[in-house]
Amino acid sequence: MKISIPKIQEPIFSGDVFCIVNNERVLFDGTWHDERMFFDIPKGITYTLKAQREFKKKQIHVTPNNTEWGKPIHTTKGIAIETVQGCNMKCNHCSHFCNYNRKGFTPIETIIYTLIEWSKKLNPASLCITGGECFLHPELGKIIKYARQLYPDTLLRVFTNGTLLEKKLPEIQNILKATKSTLVVSIKNYSKIGKRDWTEQVKKGIATANVYGIPVELKNFNWLAIHAGSDSSGKPLAFHGDSEIGFNNCTTKNCARFIYQDKIWKCPPAYIAYKMKNENMLEPSEWQDMLSSEPATTNWCRNELLEFLQQKPCVCCKNCPQKKIFFSGCNPNFPKNGTQNYIAEHRYRKQLQIQTATSTPQQHRCCGQNN
Repeated sequence: MKISIPKIQEPIFSGDVFCIVNNERVLFDGTWHDERMFFDIPKGITYTLKAQREFKKKQIHVTPNNTEWGKPIHTTKGIAIETVQGCNMKCNHCSHFCNYNRKGFTPIETIIYTLIEWSKKLNPASLCITGGECFLHPELGKIIKYARQLYPDTLLRVFTNGTLLEKKLPEIQNILKATKSTLVVSIKNYSKIGKRDWTEQVKKGIATANVYGIPVELKNFNWLAIHAGSDSSGKPLAFHGDSEIGFNNCTTKNCARFIYQDKIWKCPPAYIAYKMKNENMLEPSEWQDMLSSEPATTNWCRNELLEFLQQKPCVCCKNCPQKKIFFSGCNPNFPKNGTQNYIAEHRYRKQLQIQTATSTPQQHRCCGQNN
């Protein structure tokens, strides 16, 4: 029997479409033709195939009726989703390669779809909403709300460089508090990592978070190189060496794993390499080891995902540093490493409290209307 569904704008399946029956893959033969996708349904398989209109796009869900995935896999490792590719800072050796002029942001429809699909498979200890600079996303508040709805028991962390907090927090501070989100501010030694010293602006942003009662965690650590410079055309160069050495020297192996659509990557650099290849911003042959690392998908069976989530060297580690190259030290104006509920200097908190108080609308005595 053949069944067809409309073709969606952006393919969400990374390969053959299949369901899992008793930990065995049962393939659907799916082919595109005239803007529709046709499936040959295997005999004896009870299934449900849905084409739903969600978030203004057609999302396809294959749900076998006679199989149970069980509870989502709990992992002490976090997952992360990149909401913005660009950043207002251009730090040298940026771990997300923002200094290579990456631009744009991920559509909220794609972000929500990604979060929905992985909420069925994983119950992570933390979910990181990151960038680039995530406060550049025009719908960051909606993303945070959806993330909390889908991951009610997960630590929700919003990664930022802190420079936009003073301006942007008033717009979403209620959402951050309602979702019990934590701001994670990435601190740099600005005099060595970039062209501008952002110390004062970041302190004002943290003070704004203090005034609103939003928890703040600092990430202030030594800045290490994650790529080997640039080629003559300005594209990033990879390291080439041994997987074990690269894994041991990796600065991101303890970071959250990145999710996008129905895929999850072993490490942030592998995801960034995948994205930059699609953006034509790196030479694929230079990063062939990183790009050949296969991401897991939501179609993988439970045992395959458990194996994938184990922390160990893989082929992409060949493109990781073969020795640690310290690019800059910590910023001496902030505490080292992570400090939850960090309190900004008194002068900044006091200044923000005064500004907040004077900006409250005043009512006319005669009519009670706001100014």
